[in-house]
Amino acid sequence: MILLVKRKRSDIPKVVINQGNQNVTNLANICNEFNKFFASVAPKMANRLPSSNFRFDHYMTDINQCESFFLRPVCADEIRNLISNLDTHKATGPDDIPVLVLNNCRLVIAPWLAKLINGCFVLGAFQMFLR
Repeated sequence: MILLVKRKRSDIPKVVINQGNQNVTNLANICNEFNKFFASVAPKMANRLPSSNFRFDHYMTDINQCESFFLRPVCADEIRNLISNLDTHKATGPDDIPVLVLNNCRLVIAPWLAKLINGCFVLGAFQMFLR
């Protein structure tokens, strides 16, 4: 059980984990307790699964395993709609361009972005920062 205890001198709550009959208050120990808990979830779930003599690929027989895939070309209207639906209250991306600026320029930049994106699809080449 996790308890948030309000300190007298500060508004910052103190985290206390009740482990068994012992309260853990040291931050490093709290982190270790969380780690132990979340690291134990997968093995516990795996132990509940029935045993099987099949390998994982036995269950993948109905899957079409192609060596390639198709990306439909995008159009300027699609780009304009995506830009229009961006949340203006969110932080900027790695380009540091505010959403408001993108939104105001969307009619001009959408056709160029569509050409750029479609060119990347055709060539199969993407800048490292887009990966």
